[in-house]
This record gives sequence, C-alpha cells and structure tokens, in this order.
Amino acid sequence: MTKMAETSLRAVDVTVGVEKRTGLFRRKTVDLLVEAGLTVRPGEVVGLVGESGSGKTTLARTLVGLRTPRAGSVQLGDTDVYALGAAARRRLIASQIGVVFQDPRSSLNRRLTIAELIEDPLVVQHWDASRRAKRVDELLDAVGLPRSTGTRKPFQISGGQLQRVALARALALGPNFLIADEPTSALDVSVQAQILNMIVDLRAQYPVGMLIITHDIRVLRFLSDRIVVLYLGRVVESGPTEQVVSRPRHPYTAALLSAVPRVEGAPVERRRLKGSAPHPSARPSGCPFRDRCWKATDACSGPMPEVRQGEQVAYCVHPEP
Repeated sequence: MTKMAETSLRAVDVTVGVEKRTGLFRRKTVDLLVEAGLTVRPGEVVGLVGESGSGKTTLARTLVGLRTPRAGSVQLGDTDVYALGAAARRRLIASQIGVVFQDPRSSLNRRLTIAELIEDPLVVQHWDASRRAKRVDELLDAVGLPRSTGTRKPFQISGGQLQRVALARALALGPNFLIADEPTSALDVSVQAQILNMIVDLRAQYPVGMLIITHDIRVLRFLSDRIVVLYLGRVVESGPTEQVVSRPRHPYTAALLSAVPRVEGAPVERRRLKGSAPHPSARPSGCPFRDRCWKATDACSGPMPEVRQGEQVAYCVHPEP
C-alpha cells in the first residue's frame, strides 16, 4: 500500500451534465448526476446500488477521472482531483485506484496473454522483468488461478476466470481503492457466487477500500459495510448495510428490498412501482422518485429533507417508519 493509505476517496456534491441539442442552434445541459456524494474509507466496502440509468456508472467514471463534474469535487485525501492538470490527475488516479469493468471480454486486449494483461500497469511504471514476473505470479495466486494461466489468451479462458484476471490487473500496483462496476452481471449464475467469495477473500489479503456498483441489492447484503442508494442521479439513502437492509427509510430503497426473495423472517409486502424511471432530462422537481412513489404528495415536489438515524440518512418527505 502507498503512503496515502490513511486517506479516503470522496465524491462531494458532484453534478455531472451532458449537452443535448434541442434545436438547430440551441443546446441544453442534462444533469446525469445531481449533488451526488459518497465516501469510501480505507479497508471498507461501500455498495452503490440503483436500477439501470440511475447514474452509477457515471459516478464511477467521475471518480476515476473520465467524467469532469460541472459542480462539486472528487477528493483523494486532501487532494481535489479535478483541480490538478490532466497529466497529474491521471498519474494520481492510476496509482491510487484500480478499476474492474462490467464485461472483461470487452475491456481487456484479446491479443495479449494473461500475464501481459496483468503486468501492463507495471510496465508503464517501469518495473523490471523479474519483478513483474514475480508480481504476476503473486496476483494469479491471490485470485485463485493457476500460474500456467499466464501463458493463455482471453479467448482461451472462461468469463469467470477472465473476471479474476481483471481483478488481478486492478490490484497490480497496490492501489488504495478498487472500483468494481457490476463485477458479476456478465457471468453465469453458477459463477457469480465464486467471484463474490473471491472478492471477500481478496479483502482480507488486500485491505483496500472498495466501491462495488450493482443493480442487485442482494450482492451488497453479502459484501458491503455501507450502502449508497442512487435514483435518477440523486442519492436518496445511505448508511450501514445492516441498518439500510433491515429498516429502509426511503420508499425507493424499500421497493428494491421488497423484490428480494426472503427465506426467513416475516414476509415483506412487494412494492410494485408505477412505470419506469424517466430519462434524466425529464427528472421531476424535488424527489426524483415521486412520480413512481405510492406515498407521494404535493410536498414531494419541494426540497428533500434529510432524515437521519445514526449513520443512516435518507432524503424524503414521507420516510418509511
């Protein structure tokens, strides 16, 4: 781990927009994220959950320097990442954050061997050949792959094995933080549990702060210390996993959890939502969930009050009891 191991990765009131043409000579900024915030502390796992289109991947791309916010900041320790020049920002992020993308087959170069893929970040940092080879072997061991896998190419191994390779590559430089965007969604159900168990094991070996991005809140019950719930570009609830899962305060969180099958405990009423989430360009005022919420009133079109219980925070006019 590097000397920044005591720092946190933070998104502070991040707003990210994209320009859309609305006429021959007119453009409009559509915000994909609105004042979104989260913190990943050293050694903890934070889960970012929300349905497709909620802005999860946009937030991840902003954290790793691929989307410049139009307001707010991304901070690594005391450093405002976007206050740096482009080259300095790339160097800082590359040294501090490892990234695992959703589909390893599309994100990894199929022409390289597995060993070459894992050692590529080390080549960029000018590690010598013997040191690189030793590190590749260490990482293959860590993710549960035979060292002989290093001579193969991506098309010669399974999707689950390739996701292990992606994790090994992300850990190559000993980052302080790891961001995994839907790490199991492209895999067969039979393989997903293996990858989740491996992430748990890696956490014990490499005490990095992790941000796990998913649409499946069941994954986070198993993996995360804290959960951040994102809906249509806004954070609607966050807090310790056990608190959020056992007593969700925002109706959207309650709806997500009501869809999860239960094998024990009292049954939970299934909350069937109205319609589908609108495009960010049609985001309603106030609470973005109000057009689909069974508790919505006119008051929901105004400011979203903070409802706090310990470390659990929801933003809702009519929170769940």
